[in-house]
Amino acid sequence: MPPRVEATKTQAPSSPTHHERVKVAATTANVPPQHDNVRGTPNAPSPHETAKGAAKAGAHSSSSSHASAQDETPAAKAAAPAQPETTRTTGSTLAEPAKAARAAGAAGEYVKTVKMAAAKPTLAPDIEIRQPSQPLAPVKERLRWLGHKIAATAFVTEILPGAGAKLSAYGALTRLNKPIGIWLLMWPVLWALWISSSGRPDPHVFIVFVLGTVLTRSAGCAINDFADRNFDGHVQRTKDRPLVTGAVDPMEAIAICAALGLIALGLALTLNELAQWLTLAGGILVVTYPFFKRFFPMPQAYLGIAFTWSVPMAFAAQTNQVSRIAIVMFLAGVAWTVAYDTMYAMVDREDDKKLGIRSSAILFGDADRFIIGIMQLMTLLGLWLIGHEMELGLWYGLGLAFAAMFALYQQLLIRDRKPDKCFRAFLNNNYFGMSVFIGILLEYTFR
Repeated sequence: MPPRVEATKTQAPSSPTHHERVKVAATTANVPPQHDNVRGTPNAPSPHETAKGAAKAGAHSSSSSHASAQDETPAAKAAAPAQPETTRTTGSTLAEPAKAARAAGAAGEYVKTVKMAAAKPTLAPDIEIRQPSQPLAPVKERLRWLGHKIAATAFVTEILPGAGAKLSAYGALTRLNKPIGIWLLMWPVLWALWISSSGRPDPHVFIVFVLGTVLTRSAGCAINDFADRNFDGHVQRTKDRPLVTGAVDPMEAIAICAALGLIALGLALTLNELAQWLTLAGGILVVTYPFFKRFFPMPQAYLGIAFTWSVPMAFAAQTNQVSRIAIVMFLAGVAWTVAYDTMYAMVDREDDKKLGIRSSAILFGDADRFIIGIMQLMTLLGLWLIGHEMELGLWYGLGLAFAAMFALYQQLLIRDRKPDKCFRAFLNNNYFGMSVFIGILLEYTFR
């Protein structure tokens, strides 16, 4: 029998023992979570990776166990100690980290999804948004800068506001802000121009008289305020005039009166010689009127002469003579001026008495309404005589009829002598003069 030869068996690398596998599983389950530097959430492995790792570990364990079982002899099997109870719990021990990993991964994915939805979309750095071209943008910026520079200059911040305030004061001095006086002077001028020319006034004469009326009235207001500067502050109606408040210097008022008077005189020099002489006389009347209130008991009559002096001037400019019609119209205009200026004086009657200023309202006393009515009748009678002489018809008569109705309305306003109603009656005379002119205009238009 051949000798027994003991074959040397090359053993395969031994697989991990049961205790080593348990130790690896426990170590894997107790790995501390890593944190994401960006979101600050645990960077747990995804459920897929955890399951994959668990399956891999199980396969490796099975193969190693199978190999060990094949290599072991029955005696070794018999001699092998019994496995502890811990081996049966390895599967459940591995499943618990997988569940935890899946839950952590789901929570992380949810937080990531919410943050991505809330975040503003950002464009890639290589994508450029094209803005619409604005070729005028530099020009607009330059103009805006220039506007700021101009607005900050002393001329805009100091000189212009001062000049505006001064011009406003000059307008108040010349009563350009209250044109009622201009209209009351203008209506007799228009009556005279249309009747003297049979409804066709010379355009040059018309322009000269319209401008001259505005200039003369403004100059008269300036010199009137200069003469009354020491009295106006004590009268309720005139206490805010520019010379009283100091907005205009007295020498400025004289300069304005002189400048406006010279311009009006220059316009009159373009008329015939008779009209020029009458213009010079009218200028003297306008300048001297304010001082007549100091001693003349009825300054409204003097004002009526000054205001209605334009009637003979207009006849002289149109016909080179002062006819009988011109004289009658002049007298009618004087009576009308005395009537409406007495209404105006009734507003200040109490203050004028205290200051010693004379007026027709003080002179007439309780007979003021009656005398005003007489003046109104004289005006209407004079205008009717002119129409009868000039053979004016229906339209002219209707104009006088409307004027008579306005005169009656004024009598109703002043019946209680209340200052506010007396002032309304004064203003209503604008419609009286307008009615007469409309009648003249329509008469010559449809004649």
